[in-house]
Order: sequence, then structure tokens, then C-alpha cells
Amino acid sequence: MKKLFITILSLSTLMVSLNSCRDEVLDPTLTTSKELDDAINNVNDVKAIIAGGYGRMTSSSYYGRDYIIYGEVRSDNTYANGNTNRFTAPASFSMNIEDGDALSAWTQMYRVVASANLVISKEGDASIEGDQTALKQYVGEAYAMRAIAHFDLARLFGQYYVNNGGMSSLGVPYVKVVLDPNALYPTRNTMQEVYDSIMQDLDKSISLMTQDRGAYYLSKTAAYALKSRVALYFEKYAEAKTAALEVINAGTHSIVEANDFGKVFSQDASSSPDVIFAMANNPTDNPGINGLANIYRGNSYADISVLDDLYNAYGPLDVRRGMISTSAPYQNLGKYPDNLNFADDIPLIRYEEVVLNYAEALLKTGNAADALTWLNKVPAKRQAFPYPAATMENILKERRLELAFEGFRGFDLIRTNAGIPLVDPVNQTFTAAIPAGDYKLAFPIPNAEMGANSNMVQNAGY
Repeated sequence: MKKLFITILSLSTLMVSLNSCRDEVLDPTLTTSKELDDAINNVNDVKAIIAGGYGRMTSSSYYGRDYIIYGEVRSDNTYANGNTNRFTAPASFSMNIEDGDALSAWTQMYRVVASANLVISKEGDASIEGDQTALKQYVGEAYAMRAIAHFDLARLFGQYYVNNGGMSSLGVPYVKVVLDPNALYPTRNTMQEVYDSIMQDLDKSISLMTQDRGAYYLSKTAAYALKSRVALYFEKYAEAKTAALEVINAGTHSIVEANDFGKVFSQDASSSPDVIFAMANNPTDNPGINGLANIYRGNSYADISVLDDLYNAYGPLDVRRGMISTSAPYQNLGKYPDNLNFADDIPLIRYEEVVLNYAEALLKTGNAADALTWLNKVPAKRQAFPYPAATMENILKERRLELAFEGFRGFDLIRTNAGIPLVDPVNQTFTAAIPAGDYKLAFPIPNAEMGANSNMVQNAGY
């Protein structure tokens, strides 16, 4: 089984080459195609492939580190201090088409898509032996995996919030096929097409999944939570409200109590009532010194420091303030704290986010009274003061306080057209701002992809 697992992953890695979102598995010989089909014979083979997809999501180039850091260092929460020069280009909005951050992000997320597509290609395949209910579950998880990877690609590389681009602007190629020689050089879908495909994939995943395999796997609840996240980004507030309410009404998760808040990030995620989906780490399988713990803190890199503006935003008794060191230069000490064994899980979807999604959607659809009720459910569990009114300013503030260091703040600033402050890392002060709509809010399409795909179009400004 182990040998098969490694073989499948090496073949599906070709789905997205190091230089292009088109994988060499999209340019197969007939022999390669036949060998791949022959290697996937039963449900356990499919299970191995979806496990490989989750493994790719934990890469330091994706949710194991970089994607979360991009959401923080391009915000008013943190700054790249230059200790090892990691993340300095994204933090200073000085990326170019040769930037390694853009290339690694593009490549790794399409690798995840490759794994998902390989599983999806087995949907309804009568030749696959084994438990058909389990097969549907794995295919359902793959649809959700494909959706989240494309959404994350669209948030980094898409043009929705650049120059008021909107739904007609360029998104990313939404890759739905594997082993298709007619799709070697994909074009960029519009953001409307990307949004539609994401929602279709999530709906499909919900229709197929009948099991909940735990917090380390995508589930119906996770898919609904993702729908609320995606809908907010695309300003589809009625859809966001409906999806968030599905999670709330399921009754399977709750806001973690104040005394247990720190444990969410320093123990197995499966034991926390608020964690809907998380990346699994353990002492023998983790990103090591290249993970979040050493980037945020520790005797190694500590590349990302916390701005005093965030520290001072917490009330004196707010338990979340205890996540940050008490003297400058401030560090995130409480989220992903294990810089010895690097075994902390990485929560990606928490119930608290869904509650705040719901509050925002309520406000945007004209129900400020209920929005306030739901907004205040989070600070009530954090020894923090309640808000007097439901406003976008207050909702964004609570999202900042609750979700700090988890990769949300920068994307929240972008999607609300707030602009993003530039930070002087020496004086730890705001020096200027990248205004709403600026082309630098999006990453450049990697030059390697431009050279490999004649149909690719570069982002504005690069």
C-alpha cells in the first residue's frame, strides 16, 4: 500500500509542474495514462490519493505556513522584520514576476487541485472495488478540496478587488480535468466563473459526503463554512447568511470557552469544540523549523513580529491578549506555540469565524439587531467588552482580534476596500498605505507560468 501511495503521488505531482499550473499529467503519453488508471483499482487507492491531497495542503508553501503568513504580513497585524528576509517582498508589496513566493504558492495550490481531480475522476467508476459509500465520501472531500484551493488562488492572483474589477475581471484557471491532452494550456477564467465553479464544487461535495471523519478531513459542515467564507469575499451576503446558518443549526460546534482558548492552538484540534477543519501535525510529521511556530517566534527565524497597534487593540482582561508577548518587539506566542516538536495542528476553519460571517451577513442584509447579538457572542467568551452596535467597523475589529495570526486580516482589508498600511519595520510605524484597488493587492502571475503557457495573461501592473 505504501508503495502505491508514493507512486500515485509522484504521478499526480505532474498535474502541476514546477513551472506551470498545467501538469505534465495533462500531457501524458498513452502509456502514462494507462499506468495511472491501472494503479487505481479500489477504494483504498482512492483514499491514499485524497490523503496525499491533505498532505499537500500542509506544505509550508500553502497552509503549513506561507498562505497564513500572507494574510497577516500584508495587514496591520504584523510585519516582516527582515531576520532572514523571508516574506519581505509580500510585506512591502514589492513583488515582481520572478518572485519565489508567487511561484511556490501558485505551484503548490495547483498540486492540491491535481490530487483532488485525480480522486474526482473516479466518481461513478464501476471498476473501483470496495465500499462505494466511502468512495463517495472521498470524492466529496475532493470536490471541497478543489474548491478551497481555487478560492485561495483567486484571492492571491485574481483581479476582483483590483481597479474595481468585479466579477468580469480575470480570475485563475479553474482546472477540472486530469489526463486531458486537450487542456494543456488553460486560460484564466473570469472571477464570476471561478465563483460559480467554487460554489458548484462545494454543493457537489455536500451532496456526496455522508460521513464526518473528524476535524482533519473536509466534511459537510466544513463545506458550508467555506461557502459562507467564499460568499462574503464575493459580496454575496444572502448566500453567506444561508451557508453560515447551516453550520450554526447543525449544532456540532460551539465557541470555545475563555479558559480553553489557548488550547485550541496547542493540542489536537479534534478535541476543541470550535475547530471544524484543521491541518494535522505531529512530532514525526510536520514542517519542522519551516513551519508557523518558528516563523512567528523561537530561537530560529522569528521573521514575523506583531505590531503594537494589534496588541493595544485588546482590552486589558481579554484572554486573547495573552497570546502576544508583553514587551516589544511583540511576538505571537500563543497560536502555534510548539517550536520544539512542531506538533501543533493548524485550525483552518473555526466556528467563531462562521459566527462572525453570520453577523456580517445579517448586517449586510439589513438585520442589525440580530447582527449585534451574534457579534457579541464571541467577546462574551473572551472576557472582552461587548459592542454597543453592529457596524462593519466593529465586526472587522472583532474578526481582527479573534482571528489574528490565522491568515484573515489582510484578505478582510482587501475585500472591504480598506487599503493596507505599509509598515516601517525599524520604527514599527505605519508609513503609507496601499490603497483599495491597487494592482499590488494581487500577486503577479509567476514568470515561469507565463513562459510555459502561451494562453496565460499577466496581472495588471506587472
